[in-house]
Amino acid sequence: MNEYKFTVILSIYYKTTLDEIKRALLSLKNQKLKPNEIIVVFDGPCSLRVIFYVQFFLKIFFFDKFVILKNKFNQGIAISYNLAIKHSKYNLIAIQDSDDISLPNRFLLQIRTFIKNKKISVLGGYILEKSLYNSFLKKVPTDFLSIKKKIFFKNPINHPTVMFKKNQLKKVNFYSHCERMEDYHLWIRLISKNIIINNIPHVLVSSIINDQFLKRRSSLNILFSELKIQFLLMKKFRIYIPAFFLIFPIKILYHLTPKNIKSFIRPLINSF
Repeated sequence: MNEYKFTVILSIYYKTTLDEIKRALLSLKNQKLKPNEIIVVFDGPCSLRVIFYVQFFLKIFFFDKFVILKNKFNQGIAISYNLAIKHSKYNLIAIQDSDDISLPNRFLLQIRTFIKNKKISVLGGYILEKSLYNSFLKKVPTDFLSIKKKIFFKNPINHPTVMFKKNQLKKVNFYSHCERMEDYHLWIRLISKNIIINNIPHVLVSSIINDQFLKRRSSLNILFSELKIQFLLMKKFRIYIPAFFLIFPIKILYHLTPKNIKSFIRPLINSF
């Protein structure tokens, strides 16, 4: 069973609040199947209060099963996750967002699925998104063929729910910089090589959708990331080129939508 031991990686930067970090770490402690290793990356300067709490929590509940890494400056998700992956002991690695809550049976369900189907290299699931206005179940396609079809239109994987095999991601050189879309960029490259991705039809993570979350997805920089995604799709899948002229303008319109309107239409977009 050593092949099913797993590492959880978590990246923290200065805008993540202590309350968010507490909830995320507590959700790891409350897992029915606990991680064999936790790697935390402080992505740039964080408050001493946050650093002290994280170290104290991990020492109490995970003893010698954790590693803490620090970036001198804020480097972003791609560099932070790649750093954590490089230092991980195990082939199976799970993502834990520092402001999300993993449900207690998340890792148990994922490991059971990996045991049943050894062909799977990346495994995600559903997210329950909670905002001031409503709660919404963000479903995703479950089988590889459906995921492959959906990737032309939207990101078919909920990144905060993902567990993956390190040796398979190595084939595409892990994460690449693509602001707010590093995971989408990764899935396209993996699918183009027919590396199997599945989703479990269960809620694995609970996420809070607030103004900061929407603001991060409404900047002009994300338009450049979207363009990068579209070019990658055309490069990897030639059949996508005609669809680009229809899909790209719609995506630009969505990204430019004010965040207060986006909070209402997001559930509609995600249900597609």
